Amino acid sequence: MAARATGASTNDTVLTLLAQEKLAEIQLLGPERLAERETAGDFGPQYPGYGWKMVVHEPDDRNVVRVEVAITALEAGRTRETWFYTAIF
Repeated sequence: MAARATGASTNDTVLTLLAQEKLAEIQLLGPERLAERETAGDFGPQYPGYGWKMVVHEPDDRNVVRVEVAITALEAGRTRETWFYTAIF
């Protein structure tokens, strides 16, 4: 059980760091370079088993773009998905 808990804790840490990286990339783009769409990808060979999905919503009346990012991770033979949200203005 200790090994399983350690593995889950490591996954949580990596998942959070990857989410921060992806959200920082999105914020650097700014709202004018974010098109309303859904995209997905992975984090390359450095992070096998981890992926991401992004949903960009239409800008609101204040030109604020809501963005949803899911980070996926293989954990104990199942895919775990954790969502993060941000607003770009």
